[in-house]
Amino acid sequence: MLIRTYTLTAAALLTALSVLAQNDQKGVAASYQGNLFKPTQVEATDARVAQLKAPAGFTVTKFADQLGRPRMLVVAPNGDVYVSNRNKGTITLLRDTNKDGKADLVKQVAQRPDLHGMALRNGMLYLAAVREVYAADVRTDGTLGELKTLYKDLPDAGQHPNRTLNFGPDGKLYLSVGSTCNSCKEPNKENATLLEIKPDGSGRRVVAKGLRNTIGFAWHPTTKVLYGMDHGIDWLGDEEQREELNAIKEGADVRAVRGQNRETEAAVYRPLGPHGPGVQHRGAISEGVPT
Repeated sequence: MLIRTYTLTAAALLTALSVLAQNDQKGVAASYQGNLFKPTQVEATDARVAQLKAPAGFTVTKFADQLGRPRMLVVAPNGDVYVSNRNKGTITLLRDTNKDGKADLVKQVAQRPDLHGMALRNGMLYLAAVREVYAADVRTDGTLGELKTLYKDLPDAGQHPNRTLNFGPDGKLYLSVGSTCNSCKEPNKENATLLEIKPDGSGRRVVAKGLRNTIGFAWHPTTKVLYGMDHGIDWLGDEEQREELNAIKEGADVRAVRGQNRETEAAVYRPLGPHGPGVQHRGAISEGVPT
């Protein structure tokens, strides 16, 4: 396992200190140390895959490999799998033609800069890049028709460029747009939000805000409650900031409230947890409240 140590100085706290400056308070310059843990990459052998634990009724086997850096995936009704590679900006089709549980057809079907999120609906594959949303017909052989541009004016990316897509129970397309920074006042009202879009690209609107970077989100199949995993603020220490699982309601502001970093005494933002402002508990679910 690779461990890297970083020391951040007052420059890294500029955003937080600017909040104090706006209130005519004197900022405090400070530095602190953080650790970045990177597990050593190993080959996904059958023996290692067999060690993975799954819930009762499920098994884990290797479906495909040698895919570089696969990021997001969606599964078509016929079992075809589409996987994105954000580094290459590609979408790859994986098809198990002989039904042996392994992909024997691996074919690139699309490429645009920064392709990441995907969603399938009514024979159409929707794709999201940093500032664009595309839609394409899915052909019977699994390849895609022409990529039609629905949008090319999404907010700039900054620190969180990975857009994700999913269809809701209402048949509308939802798009997660992350924040541009670690902790700051966003320059665009669509940053740090969840957007709703009609499948034809019309009716774009913000349905929830205050979401720093909700990469994964989905609806409970029975209750239809929307849940999303939000990435916590960086550099608050090795035990802070924990990631959140939020129950997100329309009109919610899963807002960042001003807290106090115990070690640096610099103003920072911390999400509103289930036990009040700035309080986070491991494994807890917090709920966005309409404002």
